[in-house]
Amino acid sequence: MSSSTCVLFDDSSRPVNSGVRSLFLWEVEVHMKRLLLILFFLTSSVLSSEKAFACVCGGDPQPLSEEEKRAILRREFNQSIAVFAGEVVEIDEFNVKFKISKMWKGDSTNELTMSTGRIKIDETHVRSSSCDYRFKLGEKYLVYAGKFEGGLVAYKCTGTKPFADAERDLKELDNLNPSPYQPPESDAYLLWRNLTTHSTGARVSMVFMILPRAQAKWLSPAPG
Repeated sequence: MSSSTCVLFDDSSRPVNSGVRSLFLWEVEVHMKRLLLILFFLTSSVLSSEKAFACVCGGDPQPLSEEEKRAILRREFNQSIAVFAGEVVEIDEFNVKFKISKMWKGDSTNELTMSTGRIKIDETHVRSSSCDYRFKLGEKYLVYAGKFEGGLVAYKCTGTKPFADAERDLKELDNLNPSPYQPPESDAYLLWRNLTTHSTGARVSMVFMILPRAQAKWLSPAPG
């Protein structure tokens, strides 16, 4: 009578064919490389998010002729809701207010408030674009404004620019609209202009009518 012996052993201790082991290791290496590549791209996207979402304006990088520049300006003018020169007198996260000095297109007004391009979604989220033009308080600009959420907004990829850089635009805008709206001059300037166009007696009388007596003492004759 023969007897048999059952031998138990761990599968992990079995001899493995060298070809199978090499294939297994190769597959592990490929998966690790893929994982590392994915992590690299994710990290790069996070670190360079500002550049990735930077505003990129289209157009031909080649130098433009004067006629081509005028054609672009005319197109900007026609596509804009308002075109004006003005100084930023108030600004916050969502709105910017201008004191208008000249309005070539749009409603005749002395002041104009428009959006900065930022929209409040809820208490913790705000939507904005890197193409929104960033104005600075106290600076003067030439603005080409477009329609936005029921109001107006200016973008970087338009003709909007600091007023000091707008000389060429101003000449063409005056050709497009020879009679732009200009707000009335200040009361102080109008008073001075009126004074300088009248006789001496009328000038003195006008000053006394407008200025408080305490401010006009210097006009009174010295006591005898």
